[in-house]
Formats: sequence, structure tokens, C-alpha cells
Amino acid sequence: MVDVRRYQNGGGTALVDCVDTLKAAGYTVLATSPKEGSMAAHQLDPQKKTALVFGNEHAGVSEELIEAADGLVHIPMFGFSESFNISVAASILLHQLRTQVEPAALPDFYLSEEERFQLRSRWYRDIVKNSAIHERQFFSTFEQEG
Repeated sequence: MVDVRRYQNGGGTALVDCVDTLKAAGYTVLATSPKEGSMAAHQLDPQKKTALVFGNEHAGVSEELIEAADGLVHIPMFGFSESFNISVAASILLHQLRTQVEPAALPDFYLSEEERFQLRSRWYRDIVKNSAIHERQFFSTFEQEG
């Protein structure tokens, strides 16, 4: 499940508002870019709360984002191409983080059963029309049987 949050700001700083919100929540914001000075994917620190920001394979991320981010990260590549499409890049970086987490045995990396339940419940509510009505009906039937 992906949480989508929209940032709109008539002053043109919605991107900065988003980055500031992530930073205030304790995230390190890293923009994906092959620019000089960016860290390689294997240098990501899985112990840090990290928000990865991806651009498209043609234009990449904006200069505004690069300036607002805490740093840059890239996937080392060989040959003529400088970038993967966004789904491939996201998959590679997330896989890299996951492989670093396994040997580190980080205690809070995976969701608890309660967190999974809450996330799944929220997802169900978002995809089912009139979910509140269905929930009330379910629980009233459940209470009558119990």
C-alpha cells in the first residue's frame, strides 16, 4: 500500500513543503541523481528513516528538489545509459536496503502484526465504497451472534 499525500501551495513551494514535512517527521530525504557527489546505493544506511525521491528517466529530479534534499543517491551503472525507469530504480534501491537489513537484524524494520492490521484495515476502507456502512453491518451481525 502506498500513502499518497498531495501538497499544493500557490506560492510554488509545495515541493519544499513536502520535504520539510518529511524532515520534521525524522526522515532523511535523498533524491536519486547520477550527479557527482551522490552516494552509491550500497552506501544507504538502513538504520535511518529515509525518504527516497525519484524523478523520471528523462529529466530526473528537479534542481529545487536537489537543493531541498539532504543528499543524493545513485545506482552505479555501466555503459551509455545514466538511468533506469522509475519502477526499476525503485526496485533496485529498495532491494539494496532490504539486503542490508537482513544481516543487521534491525528490530523496528518490519511492521508489527498490529501495524499490519491497521494498514490493511485502512486500505480496505479506502477501496470499498461506503465502508462505514459495511463495517457497522458486520459488527452488528458479529455482536448478535456473540
